[in-house]
Amino acid sequence: SITIQGSTDGVAASNITVGSLQTEEGSILVDTNNGTVTVNGALTTGNVTVNNNPTTTGSVTLAATGDVALNAVVTTGDRTQTSSSGDDAAITGNIWVTSSAGAITGNGSAKLTTGNALMEADGDANTDTATSGSITLSALNGVQLPAADALKTGSAAVSSANGSDTATAGNLTVTTAGKVSSDGS
Repeated sequence: SITIQGSTDGVAASNITVGSLQTEEGSILVDTNNGTVTVNGALTTGNVTVNNNPTTTGSVTLAATGDVALNAVVTTGDRTQTSSSGDDAAITGNIWVTSSAGAITGNGSAKLTTGNALMEADGDANTDTATSGSITLSALNGVQLPAADALKTGSAAVSSANGSDTATAGNLTVTTAGKVSSDGS
């Protein structure tokens, strides 16, 4: 996991600019505590194909009191799980972007995508699940992401499913007191 935090005293502004970050396993957390976050390089959590270790790919959390500027892709990894003798799950990480007193903005390169979840079930009586991650954006002063495919949740599938197996694709949630737009108008 990678954690980058700014000022913890809540007084000094801590603006954070992030280049490319990638994890093989684990999550990415960037939290200014009091300032802005700018993402200028890809943020990626790794794919997981090893059974039950871990069952979930990493998540990405970007949090600022000021603006969050997205100028690159943010993705969580794919998860493939092969059924064992018990209940199994393939889950991909979530993406959370929060600006408590500013806006979330981005350029044409800003694309947030959660990974695909594939559960390779064996048709047994156990309950196997596949769940792709969700994307949550929360900003006081609006959300502006111009790319046509700026927000995309991964697919979720269970192969050789029985009646108790489930596949659930992630949700998109946007909350703001401002406007949501692709061009700022």
